[in-house]
Amino acid sequence: MIKKPVQNLQVENEVHQQSTPQCTSLGCFTETAAPHKQPAEDKYPKNYPVANFGVDRDILATFKHTQELEAKHGKWTPLLNKAKAEEHPMDYPVPNYGIDHDIATSLKNLNKQESIHGAWNVIQTQNEVNIKDDPICNSAGCT
Repeated sequence: MIKKPVQNLQVENEVHQQSTPQCTSLGCFTETAAPHKQPAEDKYPKNYPVANFGVDRDILATFKHTQELEAKHGKWTPLLNKAKAEEHPMDYPVPNYGIDHDIATSLKNLNKQESIHGAWNVIQTQNEVNIKDDPICNSAGCT
């Protein structure tokens, strides 16, 4: 490969105008967002009539059930029950029933397999661990 003289670099950049890919941590994009580029013509139909089949039967059933229960228990106004909700006891003690039986079974099975195959040490590569934020990258480089 022959190196071109540095003095012609600016001229060559102006002569060979080509879109530079925009790169981010998600990948490189070759399309440009320049205002002169026309969007692709949308070939799908628009503003067509849509049949009106009325209210969905699930919605009608919900309205009906709400009316039945309000007739039985009184009008349901969740936003007006805020004061009543704030009276609900909080910070009450919760009993400790110990470790869940599924977790206990998982730990037992892990210990059994480690006794056969040795300790299970998960090795995470740099790609699997997000220690810090991704850099902000564009065609000029990363910051």
